[in-house]
Amino acid sequence: MATEGYASSTVGQTFGSAEKLAREMDDRPRLHSSLIGLRTFHQVRGELETAKNYGFQCTELARQLNDATLLVQSQICLAHTLCYLGEFSASRLYIAEAAPELEALAKDEKSYSAIGLHPKVWSPALASWTEWHLGYPDKAIDCAQKAIEAARRLGRAQVIEHALYTAAQTSLMRREPKRAIKFAVEANAIAQERGYRMRVAITKCVMGGAYSLLGRASEGVAQISEGIAEYDASGARAHQTMFLALLADALRKVQRIDEGLATVARGESMAQQTAEQWWSAELYRIKGDLIRAGVAHSAESAEQSYLRSFEIAKKQQAKSWELRTVNSLASLWKEMGRHADAHDLLSPVYNWFTEGFDLPDLRDARALLNLT
Repeated sequence: MATEGYASSTVGQTFGSAEKLAREMDDRPRLHSSLIGLRTFHQVRGELETAKNYGFQCTELARQLNDATLLVQSQICLAHTLCYLGEFSASRLYIAEAAPELEALAKDEKSYSAIGLHPKVWSPALASWTEWHLGYPDKAIDCAQKAIEAARRLGRAQVIEHALYTAAQTSLMRREPKRAIKFAVEANAIAQERGYRMRVAITKCVMGGAYSLLGRASEGVAQISEGIAEYDASGARAHQTMFLALLADALRKVQRIDEGLATVARGESMAQQTAEQWWSAELYRIKGDLIRAGVAHSAESAEQSYLRSFEIAKKQQAKSWELRTVNSLASLWKEMGRHADAHDLLSPVYNWFTEGFDLPDLRDARALLNLT
């Protein structure tokens, strides 16, 4: 399955047949396994509302079976889907509900989900994404490191690769490109060796995003573009809003503004089609940056994009996106001479944070507050 890619039609047919057989035989544990697989299949294909429905079915069935292991698997699966939908607080809640049972899980086959992942790794790995979005970047990287350590103890290549990729993405969101590359390179090597084609593609996208942050935007554009093409070929659509956001930002840095705006439009369309909202705030922020960088620089249009990004981040309680957006908006307002407005917008967001003050987003905010 990891070789085929979770979105392949073969995977969907396999789990669909398994579900039908389990229902016919009234084999509820086997039914649970097939539902877990179908949740992942629809998730990766970008059919997130369907995936969410399967996630709830898995959770309810696990409760009926009174099986703690299956319940933990179900809660983490549901949290995964909710994260992509931009429902970060709900995602965190399901991760927290699963946490008390993690230590009791054995290393035997039953503890691994139908897609080959172990909750002792998947839970902290996913927590690293939700914690970053909710404004706890240091907790996020601690969770990512915990996932890697747990994966290495289990010793399975697929599990280790997932943990490393998650840490790479978390590092990229923290704007730590060198750390992101370190994790992504190791994840990519495992994926290449094992033939996990879809996973190779996503590590390329993260490495390209990191290159862009390091001032190697041309390399970044090439790497992300290659990764997106390979990812598309696998039938996968989930995660695309993130990859398109990374590509659009890299295109801005090489002054390919029209292409960058077209890439943002693709991301917006993908978000509407799939209901994937976890990177929507960043897409609109990058759109504002592209407008500002264009020949027909329009402060009003850029402001509208930033305000839309701010609105999405606020609704999602995504404090890290909110901070990044108000940094961009405050910078624009400063250029427009609206110093007091910039300060009043940025100050409460900056003061909300309790950690991560050595990271670029909070350093940028501090610099803007000192200037406004």
